[in-house]
Amino acid sequence: MSAPLRHTMLAIPTESYLCGKRFDKVPDHISVLPWFDLTDIRGDFMRHAAQICTEQDSFEVYPGEDMIVGGTGFEKPAQQLISPELKQLHGILFQTAVDLGIVFSHPEWLGASYTPHLTRAHIPGAMAVSHLTVIDNHQVDGRDRGVKTITQKLALGQTT
Repeated sequence: MSAPLRHTMLAIPTESYLCGKRFDKVPDHISVLPWFDLTDIRGDFMRHAAQICTEQDSFEVYPGEDMIVGGTGFEKPAQQLISPELKQLHGILFQTAVDLGIVFSHPEWLGASYTPHLTRAHIPGAMAVSHLTVIDNHQVDGRDRGVKTITQKLALGQTT
């Protein structure tokens, strides 16, 4: 019996991982949509997300300036990333999630305010993006911070 699903995120890891890979801590990544609850609408959201991704060609993300992210008392150093395509893709996925009734912990950091970034990591040059990675967080012993598992990859661009 698997642990109950707590949250899901859409991300772009800085390294490639196979589906099924498990982590205690999420690997270095760019959050496309941060942790959100898909308990009752997983199938609907994933169908929409997969369709949106097939309509988006692959793109590159470029390194930007160093920055600080997080709220007061939770500041973390980060590297801002530059990609109009990623910002557009995020906006479409975020609006789809909102339309489906998904609630985010910090919506003020999303949508028009979304700033792609990496925390605790840097990319030295352009990074190619050909898919989004779905990461699920399963509860362990009733705690929200459980095992993170790569459960799906959503390919960008038309599939043949």
